[in-house]
Amino acid sequence: VLYLVLLNVIGWAASRRQTETSSDYFLAGRGVSVWPLIISTVATTYTCGTMLTSPGQFFSVGSNFLWVATVSFTSLLMLLFGLKIYRLAKARNYITPGDLMSDFYPSRRVHAVVALVGLLCLLPDMVAQLVALGTTFAALTKGAAPDAASAIPFWAGVLISGGAGLLYMYTGGMRAVIWNTVLQGVFFVGMLVVTAFLTTSEAGGWDKVVTNLTTEFEPLLTIPEGGVLPFYEGYLLFVALFCIPFFWQRMYMAKSAKELAINALSLPLASLIMFISCYVIGVGSLALFAPGEVQPDALMGTLFRVYWKSAGPILLMAAFSAGLSTICGELMTASSIVVRDLGKGADLSDQQQVGRGRIAVIVVMALMTGIALLLEGFPVILLILLGIQLAIVMLPALLGIFLWRRATEDAAFASIAIGTAFYLLDWTGQFAIPILAPELLNDLPPGAFDPIPALGL
Repeated sequence: VLYLVLLNVIGWAASRRQTETSSDYFLAGRGVSVWPLIISTVATTYTCGTMLTSPGQFFSVGSNFLWVATVSFTSLLMLLFGLKIYRLAKARNYITPGDLMSDFYPSRRVHAVVALVGLLCLLPDMVAQLVALGTTFAALTKGAAPDAASAIPFWAGVLISGGAGLLYMYTGGMRAVIWNTVLQGVFFVGMLVVTAFLTTSEAGGWDKVVTNLTTEFEPLLTIPEGGVLPFYEGYLLFVALFCIPFFWQRMYMAKSAKELAINALSLPLASLIMFISCYVIGVGSLALFAPGEVQPDALMGTLFRVYWKSAGPILLMAAFSAGLSTICGELMTASSIVVRDLGKGADLSDQQQVGRGRIAVIVVMALMTGIALLLEGFPVILLILLGIQLAIVMLPALLGIFLWRRATEDAAFASIAIGTAFYLLDWTGQFAIPILAPELLNDLPPGAFDPIPALGL
């Protein structure tokens, strides 16, 4: 409770500096300096899923999960194209990705499809954070409460998480999000590093972790031929991340090109710290739990419940920090898309855009919370990847702006629309139906979700 009060006090202080302009509410006035920019980019990129799910994935599949570290290569794209995007946004007052795309491809349908894809990228990741937090609430309080009735169930954890950041987002906008994300980012990254050391200690030291891994779990040290995911879905993750809307807005809101360049160069170091910590926690836990004993998404909660019960509230605060930093940043981006792109907010006054943005924050969060309540037990990592990987469909149109001046509006629209249809159909067949309704597979012909014949191409 005290932590939530602190976040809202910080949000209130941020709101005192706010001006009622769309640029200030959605982009913190385009004046974010280097350290807040670095920490907020890291905290929003490396989500609650990183903290709560990645250790569980390393516990479950070992080195087969190392492909996720390719996100660090996003810094190369930021240096190659991010600085150009920053200068265009500053000169032409862009707020959303749709503003940039529709400026080069002057078409309402391009603006609309970029907006819809942007929301489809953001919403699954926000749902994933809520599901992860609900799972952590349940894992931490199961067995720790004096009786079953006083344990916090999944649904209550989701509702608490969904409402936690609404007040400071509503009043303080993106500036409040940035200020709070600095605190949240430092806290949850520090928590991951400390947990890695604690897990190694509980397992008997790093030498015993390595011995256990090499003798009992040798298959987890190797990556199978072809990898664990298709090339498009796994090893191009860093390209997709660059195209996701909240990443664009981090480029828009930098105070200067210098700050943005330093931010880009800092991302690989942050990735190294995060994923080494997650890897150590995951493989170290193999010496503490038998395979199948712990659900991967519940590993962190179970570790603290079993070994460091008194520190459970600290983990919960760190999970809140990781989840809220992502949810709030993405929610502000989603609200700007709803207002500016779908609601034709560019034709409204600044005060009207801010007012509608505040309403959009509440509506989108309510929608995401409702969906999360229906997905208890759904693999968090698949929800995260659903949103992030989809963003890659915007890459051809984006590259056309900078590399091919003969790119056309028809080609931009077709590449985004057809690419989205391909991806969603493929994802549904690979993951959604097998997990949510496997019985349907018995009634469908082979290849029913193969995008090429299904779309008649």
